[in-house]
Amino acid sequence: MGHVSAYQLSDGQLTYLAFVALVQLDEGRTLLCFDEPEQHLHPELLGRVVQLLVAASERYPVVLATHSDHILDLLPDPVSSVRVCELDDNHQTVLRKLDAEQLEKWLERYRGLGEIRAAGQLRSVLAERESA
Repeated sequence: MGHVSAYQLSDGQLTYLAFVALVQLDEGRTLLCFDEPEQHLHPELLGRVVQLLVAASERYPVVLATHSDHILDLLPDPVSSVRVCELDDNHQTVLRKLDAEQLEKWLERYRGLGEIRAAGQLRSVLAERESA
């Protein structure tokens, strides 16, 4: 295969290559953040991106903001990695962890956290509010 111009690649392929470059070109960063990394990616490539980001999270914190149930289902350990952001009655942002016991019970009926969220049952697997 010869030289391939970026103009010959799809948006999804370019996005995937950008993720690979960001993770591989580790320049002493202390945090990596992505908003909706699922945009423009084929579901198979999304799985590869999640694997890259999980591996990168062993070197530095990685933060993803997503509405993707597929990403939630791809995470190897959602209890330790997922935080749900919501507004309290005073319109302050609150972070909530998942309750491992509740998640285990719900996973008897659902295939993954994404399916639980899609069914409108995410609050059922949330732990009490984290302290600031």
